Amino acid sequence: MFYFLLRYQGYTFTSEYDVFTFFFDSFVPILFVVFSILVYTGAFAQEISHRFIVYTRLRISIKKILAIKFTTNFILTFSVFFIFIFSYFAFAYYVEPSIGLVKFDQNFFSLNHTTVEEYTLTQNTFGQLFKYGTLVYGLTYSLWVAFNAALFASLAFLLVLLIDNKLLALSIPFGLYVIQSFFMGMLGMIQYQFYQTLFPFNYMQLPIWTSFIPSVFLIFLCLILLVYLNISKRLDRFQ
Repeated sequence: MFYFLLRYQGYTFTSEYDVFTFFFDSFVPILFVVFSILVYTGAFAQEISHRFIVYTRLRISIKKILAIKFTTNFILTFSVFFIFIFSYFAFAYYVEPSIGLVKFDQNFFSLNHTTVEEYTLTQNTFGQLFKYGTLVYGLTYSLWVAFNAALFASLAFLLVLLIDNKLLALSIPFGLYVIQSFFMGMLGMIQYQFYQTLFPFNYMQLPIWTSFIPSVFLIFLCLILLVYLNISKRLDRFQ
């Protein structure tokens, strides 16, 4: 919000959608994974490092308490990011119009013989949802980003259990996010970038299903790590 108030007067906005996407024209998409890990996984890594989790588990089995913490990590990260994204949406579409900070210049639509609604419907990926209503778009997109934030946090959580170097474990998801986005761009497969599927505001509209591919990969990766944790002896060191 501070970023918006500091810079909005230097930009021309054509619609509420422009105001909403303006919030992501900053460091937020770049540090997305870092923020998702900081919600809970960073604190969990400290518990593991100092064996706090071992000394405070009482009569609960280590697998049960780790399952509880894994679920807490997912739900808390999901909730924080849903509120985070939906707050931007609510401000752009409901709060700002009543305040009137932004003066919209809609000459662009007159020159292109289109309306705000028609253009937004085909502007970026997920814009297709506007045909079902503005609120449907806001809720769906917020849920989508929140779900992926929770996936990255879950990946970091599992890596913390597997890797002794906690800083390395927490850094791998961010490295994966950056490197995968870079190489997908190099290979001309922009539609499958983590960055693009989460913040599709600087590229043409793509079918929504293309955004699911990187998330399916993340889910598959998390499942592999979960299976490995269950069949290996890695959790024995916490007993």
